[in-house]
Amino acid sequence: MTLEETLLQKLAEARPEEAGRHTLQLGDDSSGVVVYLDIERRDLFSCLLWEVRVSRRASFDDLSSQARRLTERITGLLEPLQVDEIDSAAGVARLRSAAPQARGDQRTYYELTLRGSTAELRRWQGSMTSARRQAVAFALTNEALAKLVGDLAS
Repeated sequence: MTLEETLLQKLAEARPEEAGRHTLQLGDDSSGVVVYLDIERRDLFSCLLWEVRVSRRASFDDLSSQARRLTERITGLLEPLQVDEIDSAAGVARLRSAAPQARGDQRTYYELTLRGSTAELRRWQGSMTSARRQAVAFALTNEALAKLVGDLAS
């Protein structure tokens, strides 16, 4: 069973009526991938998430190539991602929404951080007139979430 299929099965088995923020964790022993989902709430078809984190057994070999590859593979988010910054010395890459959502003076965007063997996706909201930002929850269907996890794990 693939990681994506395992995640879909686990989401189907979990009780969607569980109230409150909680973490769903699953691992794939054969690949060494561990998935952490920080979930605000969910129903049978989708999740409201604060964070998607995928840890792999091995670090990303070529950070620049991996970042570019992920911009092409990840297609289920509201906005496509683009490489924002790569710090090879620190071993960190940051991808952000290519065209953040703008409403009034607020902008909302995805940020994917690749560090070592871990990929973390969050959604942020901030004012265009201030440097402050805050994390916001984002919704994904179960199928889009499974594809995203598979893309991050590969």
